[in-house]
Amino acid sequence: MSKKMRYFMVIMRNKNFGKAAEELCITRSPLSKVLTELEMSLGGKLFSRKHNDLEPTQLAWDCYNRCLPAYQNLLAFEDSLRTNPHDTQMLIYFDISVPQILFHHLQRVFQSENLKFETHRTQLTHEDFSALTYQPNTAVLAFRPLDSEPGLQCDSWHGCHHVILRKRMTDTPSGKPKFFVWRDQHTALYKARIKNILGPKGIDPEFIEHNHDLFTLLSFVRAGKGMCVSSEKMAQIFRLEGIEVEHIETSYIRCFVYHHADTRQMSLINAFKDLLVEFV
Repeated sequence: MSKKMRYFMVIMRNKNFGKAAEELCITRSPLSKVLTELEMSLGGKLFSRKHNDLEPTQLAWDCYNRCLPAYQNLLAFEDSLRTNPHDTQMLIYFDISVPQILFHHLQRVFQSENLKFETHRTQLTHEDFSALTYQPNTAVLAFRPLDSEPGLQCDSWHGCHHVILRKRMTDTPSGKPKFFVWRDQHTALYKARIKNILGPKGIDPEFIEHNHDLFTLLSFVRAGKGMCVSSEKMAQIFRLEGIEVEHIETSYIRCFVYHHADTRQMSLINAFKDLLVEFV
């Protein structure tokens, strides 16, 4: 693959001059020159420029789709030359459907087990998924099905049931039940998910937004300040005296792990899944 086409593929992936130049370890000037030369060769405009961001034209997408298979093969070959499978660090993206508190706990577990996992929790775009097809040391965990790519493998299974954690009481509380929900830019999605889980129980919750760690949250539940939804296994591991657990038999966690089919990474993938099933 020519240098010009490689530069083009990096620009398409980043859609940003600065990020593309940084990845290629060059300045913007030669990158801009290559782009101009490509547009002259192809006889059309490849990008609409909006400050530092680039919006691909239909011509750019046509070129990208034609070059993508060769580009993916090239990157996979380069990765195979420089990667020692015994020293590989696995990059794991956690979809926002994975609760923040569980994400934080798994980070601590990976560190204590000395596992070479780099973790990020984010909302993946279609372009992010496309990039995973030539990143064999990367995986995605989601608790919902995601639009995958043909080059990725999906391992899915049913995890444990959801449960409700509440203060142990002898009297029935009055008013709407209050449930803790994580506060960030995706809170509306979390609220909708909790309502869906509680629906079969006939529970119409009010919400208390929070950013507590696991044990602070459990202490507030034990004090009767609110309730929370948890996985059954997490509740069994971290249950405090004075907290009651109510099972939701109609709701269970669905786990989806998306990863490259490269067999060199399967030992890390399996180690990750083995740890995950201890908590969900």
